[in-house]
Amino acid sequence: MLPGVWESEKGVLTVNEHFNQVKVIGFSYTGERAAAYMRKAAKDYWQYAVFAMVLWRENEAKFWETKIGVETAPALMVLIVSPQRPGRCGAGKLNSSTFLELMEKHKTHELPQLRSISATSLGCDAAGHSLAGNDTRTWYCVVVAGKTGPALSQMRTVLRGVQEQLKLGKGSDSSATVAIEAYREKRLRLAWLDGEIQKDFCYFYLNSESMFEACGPRKYEIEDRPKIFLIRYLREVEENEVEDQKKRWLPKTTWEREADEEKQYARQLVTTYNNSLDVAEIVAWVANMVDQGDSEELPSFRGKSPDLVPEESAPFVSKTQEYIQEKKEEFLQKGQSFLYMLDDFRNDPKFTPIVLLFALVYATAWLLSTRYKVPVNSTVSGEVANDSLKDKAGKLSNERRVSDETEGVKESGMTSLRRRKEKSESLAEE
Repeated sequence: MLPGVWESEKGVLTVNEHFNQVKVIGFSYTGERAAAYMRKAAKDYWQYAVFAMVLWRENEAKFWETKIGVETAPALMVLIVSPQRPGRCGAGKLNSSTFLELMEKHKTHELPQLRSISATSLGCDAAGHSLAGNDTRTWYCVVVAGKTGPALSQMRTVLRGVQEQLKLGKGSDSSATVAIEAYREKRLRLAWLDGEIQKDFCYFYLNSESMFEACGPRKYEIEDRPKIFLIRYLREVEENEVEDQKKRWLPKTTWEREADEEKQYARQLVTTYNNSLDVAEIVAWVANMVDQGDSEELPSFRGKSPDLVPEESAPFVSKTQEYIQEKKEEFLQKGQSFLYMLDDFRNDPKFTPIVLLFALVYATAWLLSTRYKVPVNSTVSGEVANDSLKDKAGKLSNERRVSDETEGVKESGMTSLRRRKEKSESLAEE
């Protein structure tokens, strides 16, 4: 059982945790373990959905029938539940292919959330990614930003109504056809943003005095008021300028590289909606913005927007892989920066004299150190000769000491014999 999905003690189906993710619940009479393909799907779709297996009990049947509409459980039943799209999306005994098709179709909500994993797929990215293709010049993203609560839920309901009208091709007047066509061409997409978690992104686009009503941490003195804003992305088509052959092969400076990186981003224009929450009026406003953005040259800016923060904690394996990838990218970036620094030094007019000066200093020091240096072989031979002389002198001194001791012994022996002889002669005379 995963936390935040079903608590049998309290008897409450909670969606506060992982509220932005789809809930996938499997029911079983026997409490069997989830199938292998469901466990694999739980690893592959952990950023989109929360998975749980529930043991069917008769005393809880009323609860599941009231909340989700499940009357009885077969051997295995899979439900995909979300706050925006309650009810049963799949039932019965499913095989792996049917289950994966169901997950791929319903992994996001009807009104998608603008997240780090969905920005590119929605086209709400300043890096120039558009669902309509890389040749598209202008595309749009309508976002409702706010803090989680009743006010944001109401605004999301309104924006889902706008999306439904654009999808079905309905509008209050003929001017809405511009927005309808843009939606069908995938040049217009709608999404919602969590202003508390993505506060930097929210501050960047809602740059006004009232932005704290929709962005940042919740404060009691500030009323929660979600904001609707539209971002127009414009891809500039630059003419191919014929560069000088000599200049083209020269290394670029830091400022030239930064200018080239800035050209990779699309130009952006942000407008905020401040009128009533009527669906028809919002559709007319979006159509007007699309019409002006396609036909008029409006002021805009170019640059990188703040990155969207990942909202779910990754599993251990994913964290390890991301850590290795980050370290690899950091190492490559440092190496590239070092090469860029060498290019900058090489283009600097002071670089050549400094290198020559260091080379001369090193050469001078090397010559001075080798000029008065004693050869190693002569030193070794001298040391060997000194050692041999010392050994010979030691041997001679030992031989002299032994000979002196021998002569002393002989002399002492002769003296004692002479004395004995003289004593014997004196006794004979007496």
